[in-house]
Amino acid sequence: MPAVHAGRLDAATAAQMRMQLARDGFVLVRGAVPADAVLAARECVADDLGQRGFVEPGAGAGGGFCDLPIPPTMQQPAADDAELARVCAVRTASSPGLLGRQAWIRSQPALVSLLEHGRLRLLATLLLAPKDGSGPDRSSFDGISLVDPMGGDASGDEMSCESGDESGDESVAQTLPFKWLRAVGTGLFTGLHCDRVYVGHIHPRMLTIWMPLGRVTTAQGSMVACAGSHMDETWRHLRETYGRTKVGNDGTQSGWISRDPAAAERMLLRPDGDAPGRSLPWMSADFEPGDVCVLTMDVMHMSATNTTSAWRISCDTRWLLLDSGDD
Repeated sequence: MPAVHAGRLDAATAAQMRMQLARDGFVLVRGAVPADAVLAARECVADDLGQRGFVEPGAGAGGGFCDLPIPPTMQQPAADDAELARVCAVRTASSPGLLGRQAWIRSQPALVSLLEHGRLRLLATLLLAPKDGSGPDRSSFDGISLVDPMGGDASGDEMSCESGDESGDESVAQTLPFKWLRAVGTGLFTGLHCDRVYVGHIHPRMLTIWMPLGRVTTAQGSMVACAGSHMDETWRHLRETYGRTKVGNDGTQSGWISRDPAAAERMLLRPDGDAPGRSLPWMSADFEPGDVCVLTMDVMHMSATNTTSAWRISCDTRWLLLDSGDD
């Protein structure tokens, strides 16, 4: 994935992010939030997993961004799934069920502080601002440091992201209270989908910010996106049919197009029309603490399979700009 580095967020950097988001349907932003905020949130999740027996005793004792190993008793052979068995010998049979623990998530200051961080709000605001310039005054953001050299919060108190923002400022992005926090085990992944089928009914124009809580490599189940699939003709029929439906409530499986992106693409490249479609690039990357991937509602994406013996911890948050007529 091509990346934008969020050092000092001047007008040129903001324009680069907006251009890439429009072209590819996603943008990888390096260093969007401070690594120490990510670590605090990860430790919160690690403590919870440990208390409930989802990590091996003593895991994480070294501190920092060490792996969170899955107890061997929770692994089972993947022989019954020939496709999975080609890349992974075992599959995790138990889940911590973090998606269903929204009250607990909201009760954890370290998690809320990260998932509703002022820098994420600023990032979403810049990327959601109308092209005609009728949104927030972007010049007021020039020179703001998303990640300052000392690791402090350069966004200031006025950009704090407490749950349930009471600013009433329609020019500042708001985030949905539901947090798609996941601990993904061995042999597991998220299948091919677009986010509009899950949350598009809430508002026509939203963004997803996918953030790993720690280092995540492709082997651990990193983000995989199909560049340009949000507007390319090859994917148009799928966007206008599947993409306009409302499915599922939590994005765990019911809204997947396929577990195999290659199979989905083969179907699209054999249309009934006069001309065949074209193959688009599939992109992924290794993520460092503080990196995020911002995605439009219509870009087709999934996660790679976690082929390691450790949990992959990540969270999706959804952002929108309220119009004056919105409730």
